[in-house]
Amino acid sequence: MGRLRVADRLRVVSLVAVVFVTAFDGLALSTLVPQIAVDLHLGGLYGAFTAAYALAQLFGALFVYGRVRSALPLGAALFCLGAAGCAVSPTALCLVCARCVQGVGGGLAVGGVYASIDRDVDEGDRPVVFAVLASVWVVPSIIGPGLAQLVMVAWSWRALFLVTAVVAAACAALLARASQPGERTSSALPLGTRVVLMTVGAISVATAPFAGRGPVAVVLALVTLTGLVLIYRAFTLVRPVPVPGTPVRTLATPLLCRGVAQALYGGAEGAGAWYVHGIRPGATFLVVTTGACVWAAASWAQSRDALRSWVIRNGLAVGLLPVVSVAAFTSAVLLGGTDAKILSLCACTTAAGAFVGVVEPIISSALFSQRAPESSTALPVVIQVDDLLVPGVVVAVLGTAMGSAATHALLALLAGLGLLALVTWTASGGLTRHWLHHTTEGQRRADGDAGG
Repeated sequence: MGRLRVADRLRVVSLVAVVFVTAFDGLALSTLVPQIAVDLHLGGLYGAFTAAYALAQLFGALFVYGRVRSALPLGAALFCLGAAGCAVSPTALCLVCARCVQGVGGGLAVGGVYASIDRDVDEGDRPVVFAVLASVWVVPSIIGPGLAQLVMVAWSWRALFLVTAVVAAACAALLARASQPGERTSSALPLGTRVVLMTVGAISVATAPFAGRGPVAVVLALVTLTGLVLIYRAFTLVRPVPVPGTPVRTLATPLLCRGVAQALYGGAEGAGAWYVHGIRPGATFLVVTTGACVWAAASWAQSRDALRSWVIRNGLAVGLLPVVSVAAFTSAVLLGGTDAKILSLCACTTAAGAFVGVVEPIISSALFSQRAPESSTALPVVIQVDDLLVPGVVVAVLGTAMGSAATHALLALLAGLGLLALVTWTASGGLTRHWLHHTTEGQRRADGDAGG
């Protein structure tokens, strides 16, 4: 792994800690959402709560590039404040608002991590760095859901938010100590684009509780479509390196594939946890842990270069994983036995986790190899918006459907995501194959120069 110019060991630890605490929060909380909904009577706010964190991160992500080094500790501090607010929230509305604050902090902190990687890590080492950061999810995926279940049984789900707040406070202190103020980066995103994208996220959160209720469902669909169009327009701010025979639009398709992969995994995990809670509450952590462990294992394998060539050369086999995930969830709904349903849901999250774990590091590295040096500020923010907006809107709709027990809506949405994931991954083959050839040739030249 390449050295980070500005990061001594303390800074490296703090960057990894930021990813760890956000991963732990997401994985641990997914097993508790059904119980939180019962305790605070979320009702129509179920969808807003499940989507508030992801969509609120857009606010932090889009403004992270003013002062990256001060954004990191500030983001961790806001994350801590939001988690503490969730722990003491007396009503469902207060909980959603506190979750939004936590999301803004997470967007600032994780956005700062992306910017640090782009600025301080050599291009040849970025695939390993992306995969290693993704594999930081290994420990949270193993201990997160089970620990959350134990904490809830022993005390309350509020105690989990308190633990998260304490860890985030420690991250904020580490980041503040490791930060070197004064370095600024220029943003390639105009302020108007930021405001519009944030407005779309805010409207999506506001309309999520009413999805499926007459004309408002049409409004939410239009808002979602507008958000996707805006993301596509944001792609034009990233000036790709010209590639002979490769059209510029190939930059948009992999970004859409990343977003869909994240949305598919989030949807499979959320729907699986909700469905299992209804038939056997104690088994929710099993469904979540299975998918997360597979995701982390696939990412780790990518960091060791164990799967990269095989994945790109056997793209259709990888593209069938979303189809397997949807089929497994459908089987869980149709099968009669409780144990069979749980096994099918584990298979659903396993296939979705394998897909996103394999695809995400490859596409991220391919995208960074395609962009011109002067667009280095734009691409990380576009990638993070891609990670947040598409999955956030999907989770908002899923949350509303889960709150109203509309299983047919979950099936339809997951089926659509599975098909879109297959199509976008297949369409991304040209870019990823070119990137593999480019990196392989570059490594050969470097080895030749070293030997000479």
